[in-house]
Amino acid sequence: MAKQVDIRANELMETTKKIIQNIRCEMRRGHCANLSVPQFTSSRFIQSNPDGSLSAVANHLGLTLPSVSNLIDGLVKKGLINRQESTNDRRLLSLALTQNGEFIINNAPGDAQVGIAKILSNLSNQELNTIHKTL
Repeated sequence: MAKQVDIRANELMETTKKIIQNIRCEMRRGHCANLSVPQFTSSRFIQSNPDGSLSAVANHLGLTLPSVSNLIDGLVKKGLINRQESTNDRRLLSLALTQNGEFIINNAPGDAQVGIAKILSNLSNQELNTIHKTL
């Protein structure tokens, strides 16, 4: 029994990795062509957490502050994020998406969904139902 559980766990991990790779490819074809996955994830986090800090982003991503600082620098240079002094504590920086950042982040999932739907369109209804049940 334990062996079968281990086999299925491994299959699930491998399948999930392939699904995520396909989503990344589709997102890169769309509006997120110039964003890395951590940059996109950071931007989504900042969008959901207005006035978020570097520490909050680092905690969310599981990265160090220096790594996140470099990542955010890249997003600022691309004009997707603004950094300002926090209104609550002037020692902290507050992060917010720019209008361009909002546009890219709001449209990227739609682009990926269209691409994934195109891939799935080659499947039969029975195969689509199997995917639905599995999910």
